[in-house]
Amino acid sequence: MDRFNFLSPEEIKAPEGCPTGHLELDQFLISKGLPKGGLSALCGDKGLGATSLWLQMAQRITAKKSHVAWIENKTEHINPWALKKFEIPLSQFFWISPPKDLRQKLWVLSELCSLDFFESIACPLEGEYLKDRQLLQLRKLARLHQVAVVFFTTHAWSHHELEVSLHFQKDHIRILRARHRPTPHLLERSFFHAHTLSEFAPERKALRG
Repeated sequence: MDRFNFLSPEEIKAPEGCPTGHLELDQFLISKGLPKGGLSALCGDKGLGATSLWLQMAQRITAKKSHVAWIENKTEHINPWALKKFEIPLSQFFWISPPKDLRQKLWVLSELCSLDFFESIACPLEGEYLKDRQLLQLRKLARLHQVAVVFFTTHAWSHHELEVSLHFQKDHIRILRARHRPTPHLLERSFFHAHTLSEFAPERKALRG
Protein backbone atom coordinates (compact mmCIF):
# COMPACT_ATOMS: atom_id res chain seq x y z
CA MET A 1 0.00 0.00 0.00
CA ASP A 2 1.31 3.42 -0.93
CA ARG A 3 2.14 5.72 1.91
CA PHE A 4 0.58 9.16 2.05
CA ASN A 5 2.60 12.23 2.94
CA PHE A 6 0.39 14.76 4.66
CA LEU A 7 1.25 18.44 4.54
CA SER A 8 1.14 20.59 7.63
CA PRO A 9 -0.93 23.80 7.47
CA GLU A 10 2.33 25.76 7.34
CA GLU A 11 3.37 23.93 4.13
CA ILE A 12 0.17 24.85 2.30
CA LYS A 13 0.31 28.06 0.29
CA ALA A 14 -2.27 30.20 1.99
CA PRO A 15 -4.61 32.43 -0.02
CA GLU A 16 -4.58 36.12 0.79
CA GLY A 17 -7.17 37.07 3.39
CA CYS A 18 -8.94 40.13 4.75
CA PRO A 19 -8.22 40.27 8.50
CA THR A 20 -11.31 40.58 10.66
CA GLY A 21 -9.48 42.06 13.64
CA HIS A 22 -10.42 39.14 15.90
CA LEU A 23 -7.05 37.63 16.68
CA GLU A 24 -8.07 34.07 17.52
CA LEU A 25 -10.27 33.73 14.43
CA ASP A 26 -7.67 35.25 12.10
CA GLN A 27 -4.96 32.98 13.51
CA PHE A 28 -7.17 29.92 13.06
CA LEU A 29 -7.99 30.62 9.41
CA ILE A 30 -5.23 29.69 6.97
CA SER A 31 -5.78 32.95 5.07
CA LYS A 32 -5.47 34.94 8.33
CA GLY A 33 -8.89 36.45 7.69
CA LEU A 34 -11.84 35.89 5.38
CA PRO A 35 -10.26 34.77 2.11
CA LYS A 36 -9.99 36.95 -0.95
CA GLY A 37 -10.93 35.01 -4.04
CA GLY A 38 -13.45 32.91 -2.16
CA LEU A 39 -16.93 32.69 -0.66
CA SER A 40 -17.63 32.93 3.05
CA ALA A 41 -20.85 32.66 5.07
CA LEU A 42 -21.63 34.43 8.35
CA CYS A 43 -24.64 32.72 9.87
CA GLY A 44 -26.87 33.48 12.83
CA ASP A 45 -29.66 35.65 14.16
CA LYS A 46 -29.38 39.42 14.11
CA GLY A 47 -27.56 41.01 17.02
CA LEU A 48 -25.04 38.21 17.56
CA GLY A 49 -22.11 39.95 15.88
CA ALA A 50 -21.99 38.69 12.28
CA THR A 51 -22.50 42.12 10.72
CA SER A 52 -20.13 43.70 13.24
CA LEU A 53 -17.43 41.25 12.21
CA TRP A 54 -17.78 42.19 8.55
CA LEU A 55 -17.88 45.93 9.33
CA GLN A 56 -14.73 45.54 11.40
CA MET A 57 -13.11 43.81 8.43
CA ALA A 58 -14.43 46.56 6.13
CA GLN A 59 -12.77 49.17 8.35
CA ARG A 60 -9.39 47.52 7.78
CA ILE A 61 -10.01 47.32 4.04
CA THR A 62 -11.02 50.96 3.69
CA ALA A 63 -8.08 52.05 5.85
CA LYS A 64 -5.93 50.84 2.93
CA LYS A 65 -7.94 53.08 0.55
CA SER A 66 -9.71 50.04 -0.93
CA HIS A 67 -13.48 49.72 -1.36
CA VAL A 68 -16.27 47.50 -0.10
CA ALA A 69 -19.90 47.02 -1.14
CA TRP A 70 -23.06 46.02 0.71
CA ILE A 71 -26.05 44.62 -1.21
CA GLU A 72 -29.10 45.50 0.84
CA ASN A 73 -32.19 43.37 1.34
CA LYS A 74 -35.79 44.53 1.12
CA THR A 75 -36.58 44.82 4.83
CA GLU A 76 -33.52 46.35 6.49
CA HIS A 77 -30.91 48.95 5.67
CA ILE A 78 -27.48 49.16 7.23
CA ASN A 79 -27.27 52.10 9.59
CA PRO A 80 -24.96 54.89 8.35
CA TRP A 81 -24.13 55.64 12.00
CA ALA A 82 -22.57 52.18 12.24
CA LEU A 83 -20.09 53.26 9.58
CA LYS A 84 -19.19 56.29 11.67
CA LYS A 85 -18.69 54.05 14.71
CA PHE A 86 -16.39 51.77 12.74
CA GLU A 87 -14.66 54.76 11.08
CA ILE A 88 -15.53 53.59 7.57
CA PRO A 89 -15.40 56.45 5.01
CA LEU A 90 -18.64 56.86 3.07
CA SER A 91 -16.57 57.47 -0.06
CA GLN A 92 -15.25 53.90 0.07
CA PHE A 93 -18.46 52.13 1.16
CA PHE A 94 -21.03 51.46 -1.55
CA TRP A 95 -24.68 50.69 -0.80
CA ILE A 96 -26.48 48.68 -3.47
CA SER A 97 -30.27 48.98 -3.59
CA PRO A 98 -32.20 45.78 -2.82
CA PRO A 99 -32.47 43.52 -5.91
CA LYS A 100 -36.04 42.51 -6.73
CA ASP A 101 -35.35 38.76 -6.61
CA LEU A 102 -32.57 36.19 -6.27
CA ARG A 103 -31.85 36.15 -9.99
CA GLN A 104 -31.20 39.88 -10.02
CA LYS A 105 -29.19 39.63 -6.81
CA LEU A 106 -26.86 37.08 -8.40
CA TRP A 107 -26.52 39.27 -11.48
CA VAL A 108 -25.63 42.30 -9.34
CA LEU A 109 -23.13 40.27 -7.34
CA SER A 110 -21.49 38.96 -10.52
CA GLU A 111 -21.26 42.47 -11.98
CA LEU A 112 -19.71 43.87 -8.80
CA CYS A 113 -17.10 41.11 -8.72
CA SER A 114 -16.23 41.76 -12.36
CA LEU A 115 -15.50 45.44 -11.76
CA ASP A 116 -12.12 44.70 -10.09
CA PHE A 117 -12.95 47.57 -7.74
CA PHE A 118 -14.09 45.96 -4.46
CA GLU A 119 -12.00 43.99 -2.01
CA SER A 120 -15.08 42.61 -0.26
CA ILE A 121 -18.76 42.40 -1.15
CA ALA A 122 -21.41 41.56 1.47
CA CYS A 123 -24.64 39.91 0.36
CA PRO A 124 -27.41 39.12 2.89
CA LEU A 125 -29.65 36.21 1.88
CA GLU A 126 -33.30 36.35 2.94
CA GLY A 127 -34.01 32.65 3.36
CA GLU A 128 -32.71 32.10 -0.16
CA TYR A 129 -30.78 29.02 -1.15
CA LEU A 130 -28.17 29.04 -3.87
CA LYS A 131 -27.76 26.08 -6.17
CA ASP A 132 -24.44 24.29 -6.57
CA ARG A 133 -23.86 25.70 -10.06
CA GLN A 134 -24.62 29.24 -8.86
CA LEU A 135 -22.09 28.95 -6.04
CA LEU A 136 -19.51 27.43 -8.37
CA GLN A 137 -19.92 30.31 -10.82
CA LEU A 138 -19.61 32.90 -8.04
CA ARG A 139 -16.56 31.17 -6.59
CA LYS A 140 -14.85 31.26 -9.98
CA LEU A 141 -15.62 34.97 -10.32
CA ALA A 142 -14.41 35.71 -6.79
CA ARG A 143 -11.16 33.85 -7.48
CA LEU A 144 -10.63 35.53 -10.85
CA HIS A 145 -11.14 39.03 -9.44
CA GLN A 146 -9.75 38.35 -5.94
CA VAL A 147 -12.84 39.49 -4.05
CA ALA A 148 -13.88 38.33 -0.60
CA VAL A 149 -17.59 37.58 -1.11
CA VAL A 150 -19.45 37.27 2.19
CA PHE A 151 -22.99 35.93 2.52
CA PHE A 152 -25.21 36.48 5.56
CA THR A 153 -27.86 33.94 6.56
CA THR A 154 -29.94 33.33 9.66
CA HIS A 155 -29.60 29.56 9.32
CA ALA A 156 -26.41 27.52 9.73
CA TRP A 157 -24.97 26.93 6.27
CA SER A 158 -22.00 24.84 5.24
CA HIS A 159 -21.28 24.00 1.60
CA HIS A 160 -18.24 22.61 -0.19
CA GLU A 161 -17.98 25.76 -2.33
CA LEU A 162 -17.60 27.93 0.80
CA GLU A 163 -14.08 28.65 2.01
CA VAL A 164 -15.29 29.69 5.47
CA SER A 165 -18.59 29.31 7.32
CA LEU A 166 -19.13 30.78 10.79
CA HIS A 167 -22.25 30.20 12.88
CA PHE A 168 -22.76 32.93 15.50
CA GLN A 169 -24.53 31.65 18.60
CA LYS A 170 -25.28 33.09 22.02
CA ASP A 171 -22.33 31.57 23.87
CA HIS A 172 -19.85 30.84 21.11
CA ILE A 173 -19.05 30.98 17.44
CA ARG A 174 -18.92 27.63 15.71
CA ILE A 175 -16.61 27.43 12.73
CA LEU A 176 -18.53 25.06 10.48
CA ARG A 177 -16.07 25.12 7.62
CA ALA A 178 -12.55 26.44 7.05
CA ARG A 179 -10.21 25.22 4.32
CA HIS A 180 -7.32 23.08 5.60
CA ARG A 181 -8.42 23.42 9.20
CA PRO A 182 -10.10 20.90 11.52
CA THR A 183 -13.80 21.71 11.83
CA PRO A 184 -16.17 22.14 13.52
CA HIS A 185 -14.24 24.36 15.90
CA LEU A 186 -15.59 26.53 18.69
CA LEU A 187 -14.54 30.04 19.67
CA GLU A 188 -15.74 31.48 22.95
CA ARG A 189 -17.99 34.52 22.74
CA SER A 190 -15.50 36.43 24.89
CA PHE A 191 -13.40 36.86 21.77
CA PHE A 192 -16.27 38.56 19.97
CA HIS A 193 -18.56 41.40 20.88
CA ALA A 194 -21.84 42.68 19.59
CA HIS A 195 -21.86 46.46 19.43
CA THR A 196 -24.53 48.33 21.33
CA LEU A 197 -25.23 50.50 18.29
CA SER A 198 -27.40 48.54 15.91
CA GLU A 199 -25.88 48.12 12.47
CA PHE A 200 -29.36 48.14 10.96
CA ALA A 201 -32.01 50.79 10.73
CA PRO A 202 -35.39 49.16 9.98
CA GLU A 203 -37.87 51.36 8.17
CA ARG A 204 -35.15 53.91 7.56
CA LYS A 205 -34.00 55.00 4.15
CA ALA A 206 -30.28 54.41 3.82
CA LEU A 207 -27.78 56.55 1.98
CA ARG A 208 -26.59 55.31 -1.36
CA GLY A 209 -22.99 55.22 -2.50
